Amino acid sequence: MRVVLKVLAAGLVVLALTAGAQADIPQELAWQGVVLDSNNVPLADGVYNFHFRIFVDDVGGVALWSETQAVTVASGVLNVLLGHLIPIPDSVFSGPARFLEVQFETQPPYVPRTRVVSVGYAYRTASVDGALGGGLSGDLSVSGEISATSFTVTPPPTSLDAAAVGGSVNILLTPEGGVVQLNDEVSDPMVFLGPDPDGQGGMLSVASNPEGTNGILLEGNSDGSMEPHLAIVGSQAALNFDLKPGGEISLVLPPGTITSDQIQDESGLASGAQPGAIKNIGDSYRSLACATATFPSDGYALVIAEATLRGQCYESWIDGRLRNGDDVAANWYWDPGDFDEWYDQRQTYVHAQAVEAGTHTFELQIRQTRGRVDAVDARVTVLYVPTAYGLIATSADAGAGGVADSTQSNPATVEDINLPAEKSASVAANEARIQGELDAMSVRLAELQAELARSRTLPVGEP
Repeated sequence: MRVVLKVLAAGLVVLALTAGAQADIPQELAWQGVVLDSNNVPLADGVYNFHFRIFVDDVGGVALWSETQAVTVASGVLNVLLGHLIPIPDSVFSGPARFLEVQFETQPPYVPRTRVVSVGYAYRTASVDGALGGGLSGDLSVSGEISATSFTVTPPPTSLDAAAVGGSVNILLTPEGGVVQLNDEVSDPMVFLGPDPDGQGGMLSVASNPEGTNGILLEGNSDGSMEPHLAIVGSQAALNFDLKPGGEISLVLPPGTITSDQIQDESGLASGAQPGAIKNIGDSYRSLACATATFPSDGYALVIAEATLRGQCYESWIDGRLRNGDDVAANWYWDPGDFDEWYDQRQTYVHAQAVEAGTHTFELQIRQTRGRVDAVDARVTVLYVPTAYGLIATSADAGAGGVADSTQSNPATVEDINLPAEKSASVAANEARIQGELDAMSVRLAELQAELARSRTLPVGEP
C-alpha cells in the first residue's frame, strides 16, 4: 500500500543562538501533515516511523540534519516537532533556502521536498532584537547607543595562528568611569585606557612586559595636581616628564644620556684659591692658585684669574701667565706705576678659550721682573659653557711694552701647589656627584615601575 502525504504546515518557530540558551529556547520546527492510503482514505490510527531530513537543495545533496521519530497518527493527521530528538543547530539555516524531506517507514521519500519558510515574527531576527548571544558575520551598523556594563571582544580561533586565540578587548564601566583594556595573545592586559585613579583626568598605560613594570605611563592628573605626567620606564632606566614642580626635576633623563651634542651638557663651575700672601715673588714663576674642571664634551672655558699684588719702590714689574696643563693658555704683565711707598692693587684677568672634553687644570703663575712684589689672596675660577654664541678669538700682541721681551726665559714652575692632588680631589668630587644622581634615578625608576604596574590592578573584568 502506497501512503500519500499532504503537508498542512511547516514553519520556523525559533532557533537558539548559543549553546547556553538551549535549555530556554527549543531548537525545533513545528510541522503537520495528513497521511492517506492509495484510495485517499486516512491512514489507520496508530504509531508509525517517519524519517525527516533537511537539505540545501530540493533534489539530491547531503542532509544537513536528520532524525527518525515514532509518530502517533490520529484520523490520518500527524503533528511533529522536528528536532525533538536531535536538536536542529542554527548553522542548518545559515543559507537562503532549505528543503525538508519526509519518508514513511521504508517507502521511498515523498517528492518533491517541502521548502522551509519563516513565520511572521522570524523577520525580527534581521535587527538582532532580543538575542541572548551568538555570532554575527558581515558588517554591523549601529545607529543608536550600545548599552552594557561590560563586554569582551575576542577573535575566533584560526588555523593559521593559534596564538591569536587569546587576544581580546575588554570594554566596561567602573565606579570611576569607562575603561578599555587590550589583552595580548595569552590574555595579559597590555594597554589600559581609563580614568585616572587620582581623580579628574585620564590615564593611558602601555606595558612592554607581562608584569606591567616596564612601558609607557601617561596621566592627565598626576597625584591630583591637575598637571600631566609622562614616564617611559625600562628595566634599567626611565625618562620622566613630571610637570607638577618646577626646575630641573620636571625633566629627568636616564643615566648615560649626557653626550657631546646633547643639550644636557650643562654649564659647570670650578674655583680654587691660595689664601694668604707669597712674599717677594722672585724672578721664577710661582704658582698662586689653580682650579680643575671636568668637561663632559667639547666646549668653551671662561677663566677668571685674580690676585692682590703689592709693589715696592718706584719700579715693580710682573709677568703673569695662565697654564692649561703643560700648555700656556695666556700671558700678561702688570706695571703698578711709579711710587715711593708700598702700593696694593687687585688684579683680574679674564680668558676664554675652546677646550676638548676631559679634565683640565688652569693654573695662575706670576714672576717679578723688576723690584719686589708680594701676592695676596689669589684665586682661579673656571666656568664651562657647552655652546658659543659668538666668536672666540685672540687679538694680536700689543705694541712696545705690551708683552715681555721675547728673549725672556720661562723658568720651571715652583711647585707651591700640589696639582696632582688637587686634580684627584676634583675628579673624586665629580664622581661622587654623578653617583648621587644615579642613586636618585634608581629610586625614581622603582617608583615609576610600581606606578605602571598599578594600572594593571584596576578592575576591568575577566578578559
